[in-house]
Amino acid sequence: MAIHLYKTSTPSTRKGAVDRQVKSNPRNNLIYGQHRCGKGRNARGIITAGHRGGGHKRLYQYDPNRNAYICLIHYGGGEKRYILHPRGALIGDTIVSGTEVPIKMGNALPLSAHRQNQPEAPLVSKRGGRISSSTSIKPYALEEACTVWEGVRLIPKNCSATVKQVGNVVVNQKSLGRAGSKRWLGKRPVVRGVVMNPVDHPHGGCEGRAPIGRKKPLTPWGYRALGRRSRKRNKYSDNLILRRRTNHLLRKMNMLNTKAEKEIILTWSRASTIIPTMSGHTIVVHNGKEHLPIYITDRMVGHKLGEFAPTLNFRGHAKNDNRSRRVNLMIKKKRKNRSTEVYVIGQYISMSAHKARRVIDQIRGRSYVETLMILELMPYRACYPILKLVYSAAANATHNMRFNEATLIISKAEVNEGNTVKKLKLQARGRGYPIKRHTCHITIILKDLDI
Repeated sequence: MAIHLYKTSTPSTRKGAVDRQVKSNPRNNLIYGQHRCGKGRNARGIITAGHRGGGHKRLYQYDPNRNAYICLIHYGGGEKRYILHPRGALIGDTIVSGTEVPIKMGNALPLSAHRQNQPEAPLVSKRGGRISSSTSIKPYALEEACTVWEGVRLIPKNCSATVKQVGNVVVNQKSLGRAGSKRWLGKRPVVRGVVMNPVDHPHGGCEGRAPIGRKKPLTPWGYRALGRRSRKRNKYSDNLILRRRTNHLLRKMNMLNTKAEKEIILTWSRASTIIPTMSGHTIVVHNGKEHLPIYITDRMVGHKLGEFAPTLNFRGHAKNDNRSRRVNLMIKKKRKNRSTEVYVIGQYISMSAHKARRVIDQIRGRSYVETLMILELMPYRACYPILKLVYSAAANATHNMRFNEATLIISKAEVNEGNTVKKLKLQARGRGYPIKRHTCHITIILKDLDI
């Protein structure tokens, strides 16, 4: 669609720019009304989306949830449907959807039917273009992986993909021309937090023009406003992401490999996973205080960069990368009685002593084999750190003391309270309430009955 500039006749048309599009009467059987609660409020009347309200009554010739246009298609049987408009599609063109169709503009076919060297094949999922429906995105469909905003993501082969780019690529060149056009769209003015009152925003208050009075910018609810990741932790689709969107470290690595050069790379990304292409390079990783040089070898592939640059509060390796709960477990192995006992302590375990005693009372005085069975079957979170302690004590007993695991028993097991970590839960209007994280120390002594 071409951009049309207004002939300047009023101040509002001096910088206005719209696009020309083919309009037609909407099909009443294909559209439905939508109840607008207005003002960005949810069902309880709470404002969940700011700066919304008002607006003109709408009659859409495009999809209101995205920038792309929609087009009306006629099936051979007489049925009519709306789809996202492919770039370059004109009135009278024929498009086909199926498993064995030619790779042509507008045709939809499974990813397994696409050629890997197809130059342009933006993805449209079964749920109606949820993957890449914006006009500014140009992902490329492969047989198993999809590139979305410089990131690589696994997608099932049976997902349907539409060839070519989504239309209305000149949407960024539009200019509304005046503030009233923005209000017709239902968008209200945005007010800065520093000009508000303290009751309305953490940045507000003070006389005249004053700074925000915080170390970092905050949202109206007290959370960090800049640099905070909005993606949820341990999301179900994390294992489908092969490469994140903005991976500057990998980009530098590929550039050096292409030039066959070796340079020291500086990074703050401790959560980056080491891949085979990093072998042979030296990466300087920040540990919270300084940068530590790390030479990457083949044996380090699959680990995180932060594992080789420990911090003061390094919590050790996780059980399963990002799906298990990290346990702050510092184990000390000592031999209290050199002849018959093995002494193990787990310090500063993030758990209350009351919850740990509930499990410890069940294994005290039992054999090592019976203890393992109890800890694996009990449905309590305290079982995992206690099981690690028992495993560690038994390994120390069999390797160093030459004891037999079949004759080991839990002669002593006790739990003592540790330090309490105090945090602050941020709330709206700059308020907050304290959170106390209790820790405990667990002591376990194994004894050999045969000695």
